[in-house]
Amino acid sequence: MGRKVVIMDILELIPVGRDNAITGQYLQKITGLSERALRNEIEVLRREHCIANEQNAKGYFRPETIEEAVMQLNQTRNRAKSLYIQTHPIKKLIKSLAGQTAINI
Repeated sequence: MGRKVVIMDILELIPVGRDNAITGQYLQKITGLSERALRNEIEVLRREHCIANEQNAKGYFRPETIEEAVMQLNQTRNRAKSLYIQTHPIKKLIKSLAGQTAINI
């Protein structure tokens, strides 16, 4: 129950609109969470809510316009593509280490 309260409190602290973005550092200060814990909580929130993050360190916000939401969608897609591409050398290494062993990756 305590974790759900923290998550909902964080959602309420994140303002609507890019111009009102709040920094992660400020969120850490007012929630008492570490940087890692805050990022983890925001990751959980993003499963059900659209929370944007300016890459220029301006901070977190909930989009209020189509443009802001599309910006977050594109940013998330690009991050997903980048992570997927990073799996290729890992698969190559696994196959190399496995040698003749049949593995399905």
